[in-house]
Amino acid sequence: MKKTFFIVLGILLFLAGCSLFAPKPFSPIETEYPDSLDSSEILLLLRKRHNEYSHLWARAKISLSGKGMKGKKFFHATLLFQEPDLLRIRGSRMITSTLFEFILHSGNMALIINKQDKWYEGTKTQWEAHPEASLGIDPTILPTSLLVQQDLIRLIKRNHFKQARRARNYHLFLETKPDMSQMAYLVRTKDLLVKEAALYDPEGQMTVRLRILNYEAANGDVLPSKMEAFFPLTGIKADISVKEYKFPSSFDPRVFELVPPKGMQRLPLYELFQSPLEEDNLSR
Repeated sequence: MKKTFFIVLGILLFLAGCSLFAPKPFSPIETEYPDSLDSSEILLLLRKRHNEYSHLWARAKISLSGKGMKGKKFFHATLLFQEPDLLRIRGSRMITSTLFEFILHSGNMALIINKQDKWYEGTKTQWEAHPEASLGIDPTILPTSLLVQQDLIRLIKRNHFKQARRARNYHLFLETKPDMSQMAYLVRTKDLLVKEAALYDPEGQMTVRLRILNYEAANGDVLPSKMEAFFPLTGIKADISVKEYKFPSSFDPRVFELVPPKGMQRLPLYELFQSPLEEDNLSR
């Protein structure tokens, strides 16, 4: 009887085309555009399809892996972002516990390590100059990743880019920023969705590579649902799975205040550079 059951189950799966194990589609967009579109035509189509957001709330699961790490570590992240440069990310394993928080307010920032009751504060420039102190992970890439289509729209609107064609399947947009760093976007010609993006420092070294694995319909838009970010300096990879998006009209300004809670030891950011983070502080 048991043997017959497995034979029947195998036949059903075969007839169904193994749909239980079918790969998730890249996106819900079925429209296919011609590969001859120029930047103005691309911009027109993107602006009809995507909204531009000034406030973002998102919840995601992030798994870290890479050379030197003891297996794969994960945490749940809650992100609040307000244009142009207000950001707060809370990392936790459970709803009731907080592992760390990262706050960016204009050019200033703070990193809270709750396990140690420590509040490190400094500038964004100082943070970016010492990626080794944070496992090479740059939290500011997260809102850019989630709003990558909106960033592409703004890039084309500013017209500060070079456009090229790669084979017949991709548009390549390359932006040079004022500090001479560069951002590259690889956009599928068939649906005008960003497949990959990469950031290069002024010396031309890649600092982060982003790959979008899936898009999903959300809030009447099409937004990334699964992606991976790779940080070449340390070889760390972050797998990001977005669970929920919200787009509030505003946030309480206190959310982004750089004021340490009572009981926190207040330290300058350079002390973190002298004693880099351990992976357990971001995952236990």
